Amino acid sequence: MQAVSIHVVDVANGVVAVGMRVDIVRRDNTPNTETWTSVASGKVARNGVVDGIEGRERLFDVGTYSCACT
Repeated sequence: MQAVSIHVVDVANGVVAVGMRVDIVRRDNTPNTETWTSVASGKVARNGVVDGIEGRERLFDVGTYSCACT
């Protein structure tokens, strides 16, 4: 089963970081270069789920990923 779990919390206030943008990229296996491809992006909703990622599990094959939160 493929899945991704992201937990984004505003630790100063002890709540879900509603509205924070999350971008997930996958490293491509291109020899001698470091290339990244966007897999999913979205904002954290009130329920803690990142819009744009739910239901896209099939995109997450075995590989190297990076996640940026802004």
